[in-house]
Amino acid sequence: FLNRRGYTTALSCKTCGSFQQCPDCSAPSMTYHLGRNRLMCHLCGHMEAAPERCLACGSPTLEHGAAGTERVEVAIAAELPGVRVARLDRDTSRGRALLDVLGRFRRREIDVLIGTQMLSKGHDFPGVTLVGVLRADHGLGLPDFRAGERVFQLLTQVAGRAGRGDRPGRVAIQTWAPDHPAIRHARDHDFEGFAEQELAARTATGNPPIGHLALLRIMGEDRGRVEARARDLATFARDLVARMGGADAPVQILGPVDSPIERINRRHRMQILLRAHARGPLRWLLKHTRHRLGADAGGKSATIARVDVDPYGLL
Repeated sequence: FLNRRGYTTALSCKTCGSFQQCPDCSAPSMTYHLGRNRLMCHLCGHMEAAPERCLACGSPTLEHGAAGTERVEVAIAAELPGVRVARLDRDTSRGRALLDVLGRFRRREIDVLIGTQMLSKGHDFPGVTLVGVLRADHGLGLPDFRAGERVFQLLTQVAGRAGRGDRPGRVAIQTWAPDHPAIRHARDHDFEGFAEQELAARTATGNPPIGHLALLRIMGEDRGRVEARARDLATFARDLVARMGGADAPVQILGPVDSPIERINRRHRMQILLRAHARGPLRWLLKHTRHRLGADAGGKSATIARVDVDPYGLL
């Protein structure tokens, strides 16, 4: 299991250190796909031919980043000739192709199945006795308070694919952070321990399920207009909060700030986070802010503001 599709996560220059980046997004790099010999942005879908030289300095010294499922498939096939290897990710398995791979694996026509998150949920493979997890800590560094929860959940689901038949199963986890609570508790099958530690952290910060959140997202192709609208919306919300009680108001406003992924598909993104201990004040604030949401005039320079109540992701 590796929750990264493609051959490698990046193509970078050893001479100047630059990465081949998507022209329409602010992701640090594009993913290299060996079968197509192309770079692809997994945020907006932009695709281009893989260059033979660095586009910044012209150097031919390009190197690949961390491995994806495609590279793992190639490596296993090379190291274990004769072993029947297949890959299950969005690049190889959609519709009937997905059902075909799953059917062949259940019939034991495949010895090693490599996959991403789509391999972890809802599949019953009685013959599987060994699950290997590569880069288990991928995702722990994301700027989202649920990052640890997602890693714990994913590891628990993946580990559950092993030993579902008559023979016991084993799980091997590769990680740089073996002592991180998400990985340590997943290794020990200790849901209660993880939940207790995570709830303590959420209590200290007021994040769900202790408190309640709403995310105001402002987007548009004109960076200046996005900033101006975000500032205006935040000022309006703070004026409303001041009427609730000033410093003791029941709603906290954080931002506006750039979204962690600042630009996707040519649209700049900023966000304002609203946090409250009770739903009532948050609902009141959103009710009186609603008329300022939606799209404004301006053609290609238009901005749009949306609200996500109880957001599951903050990226």
